[in-house]
Amino acid sequence: MKEKVIWGTGWIAAKYVGTLRHNDISFFIDSDIEKKGKTFLGRPVKMPDEIKSWDNIVIYIQINFYEEIAELLRKKNLVEGRDFLKYDEPKLIEIDDIDQDCDSVYEFLRSDKSLGGKIWCWGSLLGFHKSYNIFYKKLYESLHEEYTVISDAVYINQLESAERSGSSVYVLPKIFAADMLRPIVRKENADYSVILQEKYPELMEIAKEYEGIYSDLENGEAHLFTYKQASFIEKMLLSFRPKGVIILCSFPTSHRILAVLCKKQGIPVIYTHKGALPKTWALEIGGEMGESLPAVYSDVFKMLPVNADEMEEAKDVWKYLNESRINRKIQPQNNWKSRVCYRIKKNRPIIFYAGLNDTQSGLAYYGENARIYHSPMFSSSMEAVPFLADLAKKNDWNLLYKPHPMYRPTEEQKNSFPDNVIYVDAADINDVIDFSDVTITILSSTAYVALIRKKPVVMLGYNQLRRKDCTYEAFTKDNIDFAISSAINEGFSQKQQDAFTKHIAQLLKYYLYADLEVGAVTFGKPLPKNINDVYELSELVCGKSCLLTEREAD
Repeated sequence: MKEKVIWGTGWIAAKYVGTLRHNDISFFIDSDIEKKGKTFLGRPVKMPDEIKSWDNIVIYIQINFYEEIAELLRKKNLVEGRDFLKYDEPKLIEIDDIDQDCDSVYEFLRSDKSLGGKIWCWGSLLGFHKSYNIFYKKLYESLHEEYTVISDAVYINQLESAERSGSSVYVLPKIFAADMLRPIVRKENADYSVILQEKYPELMEIAKEYEGIYSDLENGEAHLFTYKQASFIEKMLLSFRPKGVIILCSFPTSHRILAVLCKKQGIPVIYTHKGALPKTWALEIGGEMGESLPAVYSDVFKMLPVNADEMEEAKDVWKYLNESRINRKIQPQNNWKSRVCYRIKKNRPIIFYAGLNDTQSGLAYYGENARIYHSPMFSSSMEAVPFLADLAKKNDWNLLYKPHPMYRPTEEQKNSFPDNVIYVDAADINDVIDFSDVTITILSSTAYVALIRKKPVVMLGYNQLRRKDCTYEAFTKDNIDFAISSAINEGFSQKQQDAFTKHIAQLLKYYLYADLEVGAVTFGKPLPKNINDVYELSELVCGKSCLLTEREAD
């Protein structure tokens, strides 16, 4: 029998160890030389050149690097589906087991008296990213606050989570692993859509988000997930009354449930995530991207003052980011151009459409919130592809489409794309932007990368760049053709470049925090000295230091 092996040693790999069962995994493969000779989750980590026989293993590959690794394995004459495959098969679990697990975890938490009155740091990525740990440790040191990490990385036990994050950690029950588990709903089970409507009517739309993320959910499973998670969170909040909750990323569905219930109980919530510029972090009051303060109060933010020295610093930061080509994610290196160049019509503009991770961009469910704050026209990033293809065909443009690495289309979806769509998979985003004349996106941070690369950008939705005068904006379908044509003809104008310099200066002065990695170039705000400092920007743009309940909207 072949040994089971996982390629990769990050948080996604760790997540699926729980699905494949820990004891079934013989070892991990990783090409990062720094991990050579080390262990991950108690199993050896091997470099690809250390594998003696590829025929004796079956390799599970995470989706975001699947094509790149699959191409390497095909060259070794390995067969997809037999020798390697994506690891995305969830585990079935009885509802009674879910309830018992929730009760057991709650009793364990209740036995520890140290949870009450602290700041809770809630998320799953702590321990897997060095920069996350550095930022969080220094943040709480600066705040002089006692804190505890609440981990929804249920696939990592408490001891290992604590070792990785360097702080006390409490791990949530299995129901928070919606991407790994599927509850077995039987006919005799209660109707959780009715129960959710009665107990938490404000969460019904969030249940629809679960359905949008996991298309295989059926028989009320989305409502069951929502209800069980909400019940557990509410019990925790009522029992321990945290001083506040800092949520790592606002878009995961369970995080949105947490935010709603905190607001209901008057518990302050701050969101944190990687900043719009590489090497920075953001602490948010209202939400991410189109729900962030610079986007919601765009006109006020744009008028915040910066002086000549701050403008010069912004120019230096822009130059550094442009020349270093640094990105928030490691970029693949391959010969992607050779796969697309033969399809490029010479002497015709090349427009590049950058896709999104829809579920982490506010588009898990296309309701009123998504339309107002994120995407006014398209319900998904892929919905825009045929529309742009029609415009490209009409105007004789070349159209490149690169999906987000975590939100790739299925083969069926790719086959449905119009013939003039040139599909780009694993490729360095800097190279794709440089190869193109115009970058188009709904709300991806790729827009910032393109501006840093000094390329014109067309925005079809909202992020922190909204109404900052450094992009072309088209928020109705009738305006998209004109916006793209203007970007092609006028390029990244001097006026837009000046506006982008000012925008960088404002981000660094008012919004973004330095990531504080040792020995690295740093820029951005110093860490807040107390919780009230986090609310400074909200005071400036909307006069509120409490949780936002009213927001601008067009």
